[in-house]
Amino acid sequence: MLLQLIVFTLVDFGASWSTTNECYGSSYTLTPSQTTSPIYFMPKSIDKRILVVENGQSKHERFEATLSGIKIKDLTEQDNGAILYFDNENTVYLTVSDCASADTKYYGEVFSWIIPYDAQYLEFSQVLPEGPLKPVTYWNRSLASVKRGQVNHDYFEIHNLKQKDSGYYRFRRYGNRLIKWKRIRVEANHKHFELNEGDDLDMDFPNGFKFAYITFVAEGSTYEEEIDRSVLSRRMEVARSYFIFRGLRHGDAGIYKFRDIEGNVAVTMQLEVIIAEIPTWVYIVIFAVIILGLLICCCCIKKCCCKKVQVQETNLVLPRHLLCITMIQINLLHLRSLFSLKSQESLLQIQQFLMHLAAAQTYHHITSKPQLQKLWDPPRSRTNSSSEPRFELKESIFPSAPPLSSDTSTQDVYTSDKLNFL
Repeated sequence: MLLQLIVFTLVDFGASWSTTNECYGSSYTLTPSQTTSPIYFMPKSIDKRILVVENGQSKHERFEATLSGIKIKDLTEQDNGAILYFDNENTVYLTVSDCASADTKYYGEVFSWIIPYDAQYLEFSQVLPEGPLKPVTYWNRSLASVKRGQVNHDYFEIHNLKQKDSGYYRFRRYGNRLIKWKRIRVEANHKHFELNEGDDLDMDFPNGFKFAYITFVAEGSTYEEEIDRSVLSRRMEVARSYFIFRGLRHGDAGIYKFRDIEGNVAVTMQLEVIIAEIPTWVYIVIFAVIILGLLICCCCIKKCCCKKVQVQETNLVLPRHLLCITMIQINLLHLRSLFSLKSQESLLQIQQFLMHLAAAQTYHHITSKPQLQKLWDPPRSRTNSSSEPRFELKESIFPSAPPLSSDTSTQDVYTSDKLNFL
């Protein structure tokens, strides 16, 4: 440390220096202006410079001389804070950090990694939000047992990965020297379903999953709750390798997380439930039925109204009592052509009385029912002989009447007491 302070002090007095930021596992290439000048490397852990390049030739296994410069391979955490000296008075300060991207794995998958020939053990550091935990040794060449995973020939394998397996894996040789490292991130399997109301959902679980419970976040909400066991037994079926959700409803939409007994999330399921929409042809059929119903109703109403008007016209054209009086008048007119003059005068008196009676009845109906005025006209005065109706009497009308002639000596007079108004 004292030597490093002295070096930085000398740099401050005129020597050029620079800082480079690199990631674990990457390489750094130094390009000196003088290829024949020696290059020294001083790790942070020791206060001694190490000759790594001389006259353009590499003196250390980690340093490689190329046409473009001097390349440092596989930067590790031990390289963080190291200093390179070149061109006699120039220096480079190395900053090595964990900035490489992690390999993404999913719950239930297999992690396989070849074991270097000089590796002595494999350590693992779990990554938490507050930082990596203390390393734990998973495999040691000198020990037959393996704490996590298994050795298959020259490969180290971990089956049925879980979130707790996310972190750093490092192979080291003797002296705790890092050989290679890798960071993996285990995520839950993501599944998305878009189903209609009333449908059933079928889903398979990943390998090695031991179901414990389900948490649910409703659509549009941020509150996560555990699904009650009664709902599981009533509408859901959870087996070792599959999951069934029957009779989906619109309120079932949201995010479901299936967890194991250790709290690891095996599957994150996003469910969208589509509200059942009525097809367009249904609207067309409904509209056609409505139009047809209206047409049928209009036809029925029109037919009923026509029948009613016909009945009213039939009943209102001529009342019954007026019809009887009219028929009597018609018969009297026929009789006048058959009887003698005196008899005709008697019949004329009867007809005149009936005319007055008909006129009175007509006036009564006109005042009570104005619509009859157009349908019935009272008889005109008998003084107008031109307008008097005339009828031709045939023998078939009165078959029982005896024949009459002008030579008859007797005169028949109608002497009924009921019709004698004189």
